[in-house]
Amino acid sequence: MSGRTGLRRARVLLALTEEGQSATAIGRKLELHNQAAESILDALVLAGLAAVGPGRGRMLYSYRLATGPHVAQAQAEARALLEARGVGA
Repeated sequence: MSGRTGLRRARVLLALTEEGQSATAIGRKLELHNQAAESILDALVLAGLAAVGPGRGRMLYSYRLATGPHVAQAQAEARALLEARGVGA
């Protein structure tokens, strides 16, 4: 995926950690609207790169990085894309 959507997806993938994070927190960190962050996170879940679970407190859903070699490969590709475009994670 290229263009603005690909860059956003790469940045969100690299912003995820193994611990649960809300779409709001990731959106805030990356200066994305909540709905955009949520859509990207949902796409990452469907691609098997992220996992979703119940949130804590006021957070409805908690997203975290999935595990496996495909995730490491996707992260390497995301870093390369951002580096090639001169965009920080």
